Amino acid sequence: MYEIILRGISIYALVWMIVFFICMMRYSFGDREHVYMLIRKLAKDPQWYFNKNSVMFTLISGMSAGGVLVIYSLIYPFIVHRSIKRGYKMDLMMWLHWLWWVCFLFPWSYVV
Repeated sequence: MYEIILRGISIYALVWMIVFFICMMRYSFGDREHVYMLIRKLAKDPQWYFNKNSVMFTLISGMSAGGVLVIYSLIYPFIVHRSIKRGYKMDLMMWLHWLWWVCFLFPWSYVV
């Protein structure tokens, strides 16, 4: 029974790795509106990101915008209470991204 559960978790982790990679590429190379929407809904101070003189404006306007998705998907359970006007699709995707991180990082805690 234990092996079946581990096999299911492994299959989820492998399949969702592809989905997470595609989402990260969409945030990095796609329309900036995806990144702006994520920041507007989840950031504590969104204007800090959008200030033209800020370092963060440079980071979210370049290829490293996928890192915003990575950071927010890692800390999503802790910041979900401050999200405004979130839809069920974004909520579901962020929870699945977070679950992928748990499935991906949890086995490494046993290796190290």
